[in-house]
Formats: sequence, C-alpha cells, structure tokens
Amino acid sequence: MQVGSPAAPTQADHWRWRTADREARPQRLGRLRARLAEDGLDAYFGLVPENARYLTGFALADGEEKVSGASGRFFVSADESVVLADSRYRLQAQEQAPDSRIEEVSGGFMAAWTQLLPSLVPISGAGEVRRIGVEAGHLDHASWVGLAEATPGVELVAVDGLIEAQRLLK
Repeated sequence: MQVGSPAAPTQADHWRWRTADREARPQRLGRLRARLAEDGLDAYFGLVPENARYLTGFALADGEEKVSGASGRFFVSADESVVLADSRYRLQAQEQAPDSRIEEVSGGFMAAWTQLLPSLVPISGAGEVRRIGVEAGHLDHASWVGLAEATPGVELVAVDGLIEAQRLLK
C-alpha cells in the first residue's frame, strides 16, 4: 500500500495521454456525426472550451475564454472539424489541433460565420448546410439572433449537453 501522494506524472505520461487523446478524436467525431445525422442536423457549432479540446485538441487556459474572442469556437461537418482562432491563437491552434482546419478570425465574428458556412459539407453529404446544432446555452440571445439574421435559410437548433453526454463515455 502506497503512503502519501502519488508521484507526479512524467513527460512520458503526458506524451502517452496526448497521443491517446489524439487517437481517440476520429471515433469521438464519428459518434457526434452519427448523432447529428439521427437528429437531421447538417453541422455542429461549438462554443464550450472543454468540448473544443475533446473534439479538436485545441485548449484555452483556464479563464482565457473570457478574452479569446471567437478563438476556440469550432464547427464539425461531414468531413472535417474547423477551429476558429484569431492571430493570437493561430499557432497554438495549428499545434494542438493538427487534424482540424484552422480558420483565422479577424474583425467581426458574423463576417467569419457567413464566409465559413458555405465551405462546410453537410453531414448528409448533399446540398448546403441548412440546420446547425448550436451550444445555445453558451451563446447570448443577441448573438443567436445575429447569427440567424446573417444566414437566412439556415436553422439554428439548440443542442446543449450533446457533447457533455458523449464525454461521459470513456
């Protein structure tokens, strides 16, 4: 029986954990895409930093989301994950989320939203993105209305807790 505190994790432990996390991402994304298809959603828009790390690898430091602007927000479509990052976070996003497309956001987020949506391939694989699952509990009402008005013909669907429920499975 060990007495006292366990040994601190080694660099090898950290490397092993990072490798296992990256190797698990395709399965995580696959489960999300299957759920989106079941729910008739074409894409997913995430705002929760823990969900961004879980699905893409991009991780803001504790409390950093308050000053990061749109950085760390992400999309999942049929064939890719897309991480938004302003110039302060671009290199970090490229390093931490190497399997994601990194889109630099400068200026207003609404412009990035309208430019990015046409590049996403819907989960169904056909047509354009028309229904997007959104982590609505982390988006203020004015932003929700702004996103909806910026992209007429695109339905925003609240999907709070979807990734959190998936993260419970180990």
